[in-house]
Amino acid sequence: MTPAILAILGLAAFAVVWALVAGWRRAMRVQRPLLLGAMLMRQGPNLSQLSSLHGRELGRAVRRCMLCGSAERCSSWLQQGGREGFDAFCPNAGYIEELKRIRL
Repeated sequence: MTPAILAILGLAAFAVVWALVAGWRRAMRVQRPLLLGAMLMRQGPNLSQLSSLHGRELGRAVRRCMLCGSAERCSSWLQQGGREGFDAFCPNAGYIEELKRIRL
């Protein structure tokens, strides 16, 4: 590869890393409650305890919750008091359903 191509590839890699870091920093500045705990409690009192047994999966679920674009919808849903329908907007619906299956 020529030096010019290497320079272009280096700049492109830098731009991608910069965009990822900027997006992460922007997401971390958002001050909002982590709704995952309330969601787990809504699905069953033992579900939140069961989730602590699966550390890696719980960490992923927390990240998905922190970065979720449906926080307002989730808050509204939690205030309504239902147990069904969260799967329409929650990125952790699969995780929560898996915990329910494990509990049974």
